[in-house]
Amino acid sequence: MNEDARTAEEAPESARELVVGLESRDGTIEVGWNLSAIAMLGGAEPTREAIWRADPVPAPGAVLRVLSARFADGRALLLAGLRPYGARSHADELIAGAVLGDAGGIEPLDRVLWSTEYDAEGATRRISIEAELGDEAMLRAAGDRRGDSAEAGTGDGLERVALDLSSSGAGGVGLLETVAPPR
Repeated sequence: MNEDARTAEEAPESARELVVGLESRDGTIEVGWNLSAIAMLGGAEPTREAIWRADPVPAPGAVLRVLSARFADGRALLLAGLRPYGARSHADELIAGAVLGDAGGIEPLDRVLWSTEYDAEGATRRISIEAELGDEAMLRAAGDRRGDSAEAGTGDGLERVALDLSSSGAGGVGLLETVAPPR
């Protein structure tokens, strides 16, 4: 896992973005989250701003998963996973992310385990995440798809799934977006 996370304080004020780098044999993909949009996740008014961006887009045959989540205790969980074309298992997936504390602090995640369960149609049904947070602290989070919220793209290789999540006793909401450009 290769991480290149910039804190919001280090990013230009106009950008207010947290960026992680996923480095594969095809090059590095930067995934950046719009922190203003993340702050609005789960609010009464859905955000109209883009939540994240990827630069460049994944190569054909690769799969990029991006989780953007907000918990009732003020924390946000931002996670990106890249499975390069030809990967044989989860062990080949590159994962990077961070937790934003309610006071704005950013803690990078280490040794992330990200499990996904799928329904009979192949849509995401449930996720679970375990990761190291700093000195001996662990993050554990799990979430279930909200109803029939899985939205498949129109041939563009994009799936969006709204999730109800929990972590450390705090409920939350999230959006899991999977980008799989056609080969």
